[in-house]
Amino acid sequence: MLLERPAPAAAGPLRAVTRAPEAPGPGQLLLRIAACGVCRTDLQLCEGDLAPRKMPIVPGHQIVGRIEAVGDGVSDWRAGDRAGVAWLAGTCGVCDKCRSERENLVPPIYRAVLAYATVGEITDRLRRVFGVYVPSRAF
Repeated sequence: MLLERPAPAAAGPLRAVTRAPEAPGPGQLLLRIAACGVCRTDLQLCEGDLAPRKMPIVPGHQIVGRIEAVGDGVSDWRAGDRAGVAWLAGTCGVCDKCRSERENLVPPIYRAVLAYATVGEITDRLRRVFGVYVPSRAF
């Protein structure tokens, strides 16, 4: 669903579109999405309560799916792996929080929130840098 201009939910601001996915860039994963959550932040973007960084956007985050392709430099993921993507889209990668796998504690100025960072990138697939391994029994 694509949001081109925020409006009240009753006005139907989202419209269905078909888009081709882009190949993953260096250090990125391409996920085929099995499920995607929509939270209050997404709704606030759709209704104009939060100013989007750019338009159009495709609301949604908190994703699970399977890796379809990996970008150059990715060695710890393979096509077919199950992966999850949380609200956190990226961090500085160099501070003590990042180096100790506590990226969620990085100060906001050094992190990117998925609802903002993936503007226009989500279709039924998603290019990502951050991913979390999801065990096979999960879905």
